[in-house]
Amino acid sequence: MSKGHQWLKSHCPKCDPNVGELAQPNLTPQRRSLTRSVRAFCLGLERRGFGLKGNLGFYVGLYATTKVDCVTDVTGLTIAPMTTVATSHISTDDMPVRERVSSFREEFARSLLHVDLEPLGDNPFHAEATIRALPGVRILDCRASDIRMERTKALIPPDENMFGIAVMLEGHSRFTQWGREIIVRPGDAVVISHFDPAALTHSGGRHLGGVISLAAVAPLVADIETAFGRWIPRENEALKLLIKYLGILEEGPSLTAPELARSFATHVHDLIALVIGTTRDGTDVAAGRGLRAARLRAVKADILANLSRPDLSVTAVAKRHGITPRYVHMLFEVEGTSFSQFILTQRLAAVHRILIDPHQDLQTISAIAYAAGFGDLSYFNHAFRRRYGATPREIRAEQMRPHEFGS
Repeated sequence: MSKGHQWLKSHCPKCDPNVGELAQPNLTPQRRSLTRSVRAFCLGLERRGFGLKGNLGFYVGLYATTKVDCVTDVTGLTIAPMTTVATSHISTDDMPVRERVSSFREEFARSLLHVDLEPLGDNPFHAEATIRALPGVRILDCRASDIRMERTKALIPPDENMFGIAVMLEGHSRFTQWGREIIVRPGDAVVISHFDPAALTHSGGRHLGGVISLAAVAPLVADIETAFGRWIPRENEALKLLIKYLGILEEGPSLTAPELARSFATHVHDLIALVIGTTRDGTDVAAGRGLRAARLRAVKADILANLSRPDLSVTAVAKRHGITPRYVHMLFEVEGTSFSQFILTQRLAAVHRILIDPHQDLQTISAIAYAAGFGDLSYFNHAFRRRYGATPREIRAEQMRPHEFGS
């Protein structure tokens, strides 16, 4: 029995590596096949010289993020069709200093991206990445010291059906494919063919990467292959919306419901298609799905950032986003609410949070209301009572009242 088989057997008692099957007899053929793939993935890491260590769940999660159409169920060591978000995080801080380059190369670069990786310069190598896999798309958020990543013909999977987009957030990169060289600066992006050799040299900093199902985006774009190797400038409106929309992934477990994860993935596909350039029909489809969702998120973020301003208006928000006031109203109508109702709800919630905070008990209620953007105290008091079933004073008094132990 190889070391890899021994490791699998010790970390997964349900595996019987001697016969290559699971001890569970009731698995469906699909799950049994995919589970074998997990074992093959782990053993492949061992064959490439990567020492298997730690909990098997990490490697199962790592495998899932290499497959954009499946997600892990670690408890049973099975793989199911992806419906939510599979997340893995890897950092050289968690690796022995002498093994950082080799471990990150095998764990991240070769296994997940099918690229080779070499540090540049004399500074100590550091890198970390968060990988989130959704149906038909994989999002990578990477920070690293100076590195060069290269995809050779030997590293291209025979069944490759993905393409990529790399967005620089900090630092700059030099991208080379088909003999062409592109300098990618902060805010810029480049579309990458995964079917052909390519190289990307990063001068440190942070970048977002998207690995996208060709089948999900191609119907929206006239000839997607002509987009490969294309530089996308930071002024591209769809690119700016895409970057902001991906911020949802930073907000914690907001996509746990399968329908939300599928919807989010579809919106990302739409935005990437718009970044590349859609057909007329593709524009109509993407505008009604991903573009609308991204616009609404951006408008809501704008409102929250300016909530305390009494002069916050639909006209001002629309002007900042280059859209019409009517379109802003339409975005909220689709959600079954309105621009003014969203502002009111958020301002009332801001006041309520302060009223129940014992550290804010020295502020007067009127000062809190004015600071939240209310200009009319009578209107504020009426709206607050209708929303929370009590006056602001009653809410604060209830919070300050001593509670009996165990009540």
